Amino acid sequence: MPPSEGAGHDRKVTPRITGSSRARVHIDPAVCYIDVGSSHPGGAQAPKGGARRVGREFSSNRPPSPPIKGERELGLDTGQAGALLYSLIHTELVRAILNEVQEQVIMGCVLGDGRLDKPFHANSRLLVRHSIKQYMYLLHKHGVLAPYSLSIFVYDIIDKRSGRTYRAAGFNTIRSDYFTYLYRLFYPNDTKAVPHDLVEIANEIALAIFIGDDGTYDINSKTVKISVDVYSYESRIAIKRRLSERFGLEATIEKDRIYVMRRSMPRLADLVKDYLPPSMHYKLGIVLYTRIRIASFTST
Repeated sequence: MPPSEGAGHDRKVTPRITGSSRARVHIDPAVCYIDVGSSHPGGAQAPKGGARRVGREFSSNRPPSPPIKGERELGLDTGQAGALLYSLIHTELVRAILNEVQEQVIMGCVLGDGRLDKPFHANSRLLVRHSIKQYMYLLHKHGVLAPYSLSIFVYDIIDKRSGRTYRAAGFNTIRSDYFTYLYRLFYPNDTKAVPHDLVEIANEIALAIFIGDDGTYDINSKTVKISVDVYSYESRIAIKRRLSERFGLEATIEKDRIYVMRRSMPRLADLVKDYLPPSMHYKLGIVLYTRIRIASFTST
């Protein structure tokens, strides 16, 4: 991408964060809690009730944190503990606390369907939305990003063309200057673009989430096509180059899709399948078996 597309692209992101970070993670069981009694602006009211066990949590090397509820300043309005946590999560310390898996999942979300809202009078946040059919995938992301992911909410979308109503679910993260930094990196001139140093930013975890968001398995060609319609041609070239240089995947650009060549499919599946929940393996053309492990990230 030409340098003129954003000065922010001269910066490099995502240094190794903690000594406990791991170069690779795999899927194994754990526990997840979400608040199903909270509502969200613009979203439908969730079923009433307290925090409920609904699936599995993606374990980390840190002790488990209690759920964070609410959208308005995380609901921290009293007490020194609340003030301390508020000051912590709204500084650069957030970036220092994020582990490598969380950073790469965020990177994949931003490359894919995730959106960073524009910082006006506050820092940016990550907005994650999926069809209700991909609810397990949403839980997957929500668990990985805890405790920075806020409550999950469910809402309806009306298709203006057909008049049909579709159900979707989503969550937002906390606001942080880390997300503001990513906004400036990925949205030069307020237009979504791929940083020119993507090769040094995203690894196979980010690639897995990118494919989970925007990838489709083409039954006829027996390959994966990635939707890149939101990106300029220069950004599409950058993604294709990343697939080749970092992952050794052959790909071709056809209009607003990037096709991974069939001969590269075994390598692609080997690279990313361990970082996607089994419910999303269909995106790689992998048939799901009746007995499925509930997914979570754990270090190897």
